[in-house]
This record gives sequence, structure tokens and C-alpha cells, in this order.
Amino acid sequence: MKSFTWDKQELEELLIQKKKLLEMKPSRKKREGIEEDIEFLEEMLQLPQSLIENYSEELIVGEEAKPPRQESLAHALYQNYVKPYQNLTDKSFEHIAREAIHSVPEVEAYSPSEFKKTIKSDQELVANVLEVLRKVNKEFARFAEDTLYGPNRIVELLPISDEDYEMIPELGTCYLDTFLPHPFAVIYRNQTVLEFNTLGHELGHLYKEQFLSTQKEENSYFLELEGYFIELIMNDFAQNYGYSQEESLKEVQNRIHIINTFIQNLNIQYYASKFAKYSPYYLSIHKLEKELEKQNIPIFINKCNAIGYIDSDFDENIMMIHSLLGALDLYNLYRQDPEKAFYLLKRSFTLPTQSLEEYLEKINATYHQDGYTNLKKFVKRLEPIKRES
Repeated sequence: MKSFTWDKQELEELLIQKKKLLEMKPSRKKREGIEEDIEFLEEMLQLPQSLIENYSEELIVGEEAKPPRQESLAHALYQNYVKPYQNLTDKSFEHIAREAIHSVPEVEAYSPSEFKKTIKSDQELVANVLEVLRKVNKEFARFAEDTLYGPNRIVELLPISDEDYEMIPELGTCYLDTFLPHPFAVIYRNQTVLEFNTLGHELGHLYKEQFLSTQKEENSYFLELEGYFIELIMNDFAQNYGYSQEESLKEVQNRIHIINTFIQNLNIQYYASKFAKYSPYYLSIHKLEKELEKQNIPIFINKCNAIGYIDSDFDENIMMIHSLLGALDLYNLYRQDPEKAFYLLKRSFTLPTQSLEEYLEKINATYHQDGYTNLKKFVKRLEPIKRES
């Protein structure tokens, strides 16, 4: 029998990390999620140590097990994996995102402190980014210039320590749903290529905002498409502004790590949903792990990552995967026809919610038909790193 146990010290450390994230002023949606995590951890810490240590009994019991207690880990898994999948109306969003797992390797992520520092003032960073955008698309560049220099400047550049930089959930945040009369963005500065790319990413989100109509609902599974698209372009230009090829490739590897993580989470949620039939709240991690092994999906669930999987948001996993896959297709088109790529990007802003196939057709995306071709091309960029190692 495998053991899935935690002690109170581990939970207390995780609680400290979550409270630290709140101090970084995340967006409203992120803040609500973090507050829910804090509430859950605080409730767990009120339980006797013996109950925390014996969660494994509820996770690895037989098929005739009684429903787990309301506060148990198994119940949390059911709430976060099974119910959202059962409520998903268009299963193609999940299926296409989940199947990408065989096209993207599992790689380690570089932490912010592992990126080389290239000291730039706020003025120099902004000037570099605007110079890139003028080469990329004049209309977008004019918008960015007004955003960064205009009387209603809505981008804040905040210096941050290396220690705090390691803890923040995002390198930049775009606040689109606040009480303020207009959106704004915050970029956390740590003098690396990350801030160069992130500034472009957040400008992409702000650019979309001016096209959105209150009468139209944006497609919730592509919320990060414009940010990733601009970020991919920025990374191509990074070497012209003092950042090395190695730093750019580290960013590529981090993107691959991120999409692999979201795809793994989604596969766990999908296969977990298959075991809901055993009882309303029952979920056997032992069965789940065996099924993942059978499907040749390289995911091992242990006590260190199980809580992380509970934190994983079902809709966010799908959204992040489709956003990056769509951005890669749009980016590949940009390298051939920049004007058409930006035309389709703007078109995507006002497309109403519809089926996945209809949406992808209108933004010229083909990853759902061509076996994730552009994702595989992106992964191949890591070959110089592999040769060096």
C-alpha cells in the first residue's frame, strides 16, 4: 500500500507560502483562489495529526468504500476533478488539450534567479519593447506607446527582490475586472529577459480590452492567447537587446514546462472522472495511477504533488493549453504573414462563444487537425540545450 501522508509542518509551510502570495496583490480571480486554498489549509490544520496522517486510508480503499468525510482529501479531489469534467458541455475542448501530452516532453523549469541579469532602467526597458513592437505591427505599437507614455498611463513597473520574485504566481498581472474605470497592468521587474517578454504579454491583454464589447462574451478557453502570442514574438527579438540566446531558450523551456504541467493536470482530472461511478465521492488514487501507467502517461502522484493537483483549476488547465496551442499556430503564421496574423488576432477578440472547431477555423488554427505540428516545432528549439548538457 502506498502512503499519501502529510504532517502539520508541511501544511503550515504551504499555508505560509499561500499567505505570501496574497501580499503580492494578485488579480481578483487569483486572489479568490488563494483565499480558498488558505481556508482549506487552515481547516486541515484544525484536524488531529492522526487524521492528517491517515488520509491514505480514504484514498486507497476498495471499490465498496463508503463516501469519504466532507473535509477529506478524497472529497476535495472529487470536487475539483470529477464534478467540473461532468459539467463540461463541449468535451472537444478537453479531449484535444489532453491528447497533446504525447507531443510535449516533461522538462524542468528555470526559476527567475537562474536567469542572467541585464540591468536596464524603466525607460530603457520600455524603449526596447516599443522598438520591437514598431517592427512587429504599427497599430499595436501606437496603442502600446499611448499605454506606456500617454496621460492615462495604465502600466506600472515595480522592482522586486529575488526572494519575492521566486514566490509570485505571475511575472505580470493585468487587472481587467476591478472597480477602476479602466484596466491596468503591473510588471514585476527583476532585470532579466522575463520582464522584457512579460511586458509584451500584458500589453497584449490590454490591447484586447479596447476591442471587447459589453454585448459580446469572449471565448473563455482562449483568454491567454494574445498574451502568449506577443510573448513568443518578444522572445525572438530578445537577443537584439542584450539578452543572450541561452536566456531566450530558458524561456522556451519554461513555456514547455508550463504547458506540460497543465496537460498533466488535465489528464489526471479526466481519468479521475472515470472512477466517479464507484460512489458519489469515491476516488481511488491507486486506481488512477494504474490507469495513467496503462495509458503511458508519465505522471506519478505522491504526497508532495497531490495537494498541488487539488489546487489545479479544471477550466484554467483547458484554457492555458488551448491559449498556448492557438498562440503557437498564430505565431507560425506571423513568421510567414505578419499582417494576416495580427488581423486574425484582432478578429479573435470579438468572436462570440462557439464550438471549438468554429473558433479555430476563424483564427486559422490547425493544431487540432495536424497533430500539434507547431508545438512539436517549438519543442525542437530545446535541442541546443540538450546538446550542451
